[in-house]
Amino acid sequence: MAARRESALMRALELQPGYPKAYFNLGIHMLHHRRFAEAEQHLRRALESDPGSDLVLAGLGRVLSERMKTREARAMAHRALAMVPA
Repeated sequence: MAARRESALMRALELQPGYPKAYFNLGIHMLHHRRFAEAEQHLRRALESDPGSDLVLAGLGRVLSERMKTREARAMAHRALAMVPA
C-alpha cells in the first residue's frame, strides 16, 4: 500500500512538475516512514511552490525537528503559527 501511494505521488509529479500538493503529500508520506532527508527535500519543494501554506511550514518544521535542526524547526513552526487566523 505504501509503495503504491509513493508511486502514485511520483507519477503525479511526472505529469505535473512543481505541483505543491503532490510534493507536500510525498513529504508527509516520507515523514511517516521516517525517511526524513527525503521528506525535507519534498517539503522544501512544496514550500517553494506554495510559500504561504501553514501546513507545509508545519510539516517541514516537524521534519527539521526529527533531523535535529532545532533552530530552523522552531522558525518554521513560528511562521506556520503566524499564518493561522486568531
